[in-house]
Amino acid sequence: DLFVTLDHLGLASRHYRLEALPGQFTTDPAFGDVLQIGWQERITLHYRVIQVESDYAASCLLSECAFSESVTSTTKPCVASDTMGYLCLEQAYESFQNTWRAHQVELIRLENTPDSEKEHPRTIASIRRANTSDINENSCISDSDAGYRDCHSTSIASLFPPELNSSMVHLVCSWRAILGQEVVRGEHHLRGVPVRPLKNFYGCPIAATVKHPSSVVHDFSKGPVVVPL
Repeated sequence: DLFVTLDHLGLASRHYRLEALPGQFTTDPAFGDVLQIGWQERITLHYRVIQVESDYAASCLLSECAFSESVTSTTKPCVASDTMGYLCLEQAYESFQNTWRAHQVELIRLENTPDSEKEHPRTIASIRRANTSDINENSCISDSDAGYRDCHSTSIASLFPPELNSSMVHLVCSWRAILGQEVVRGEHHLRGVPVRPLKNFYGCPIAATVKHPSSVVHDFSKGPVVVPL
């Protein structure tokens, strides 16, 4: 049977950091200080997404939480981590795919346009709309200049363009598995996850927070547990 060892869960954001709720991982020495699941199994874990101080919100931060009770979570700049490499490549690939599909749609539209209409000059409004679209898709805010500048498609800056809602975060789950004598390592990405979105969100706008004990011991043979909040 193939078992997958989960190494850590990371969150990349400009305004939030990740923290695992305590008491979710085993501390029994017989099982070791690792989390392993079968390739057909699923596991549910709970985390806190905490807003960082405003002094650090301008840069990209990467929070990493190991699947272990003995290892504390860390938060550091994205540029100091190798985890962001594949995430940036996946983002660049999707951007290329979207641009290519849009180009194919435009070619089909031009083919179906009568020749009498192709010779018409473009209006000023259409040129402005095209220029605005190019700026929104391919630019980033410069720290030194007040205007816009182009960002490389595989850069960390492309993950957080200025038009992206600040509540968006990216998740990275790192894992490894043993196949014979070879250790295979991989990552699973979940990009563009909204956290308390400020716009373009049609869910419940109410956010509730509570304080509760980190661990509770209860005998369920006597009935349901009551946790003081």
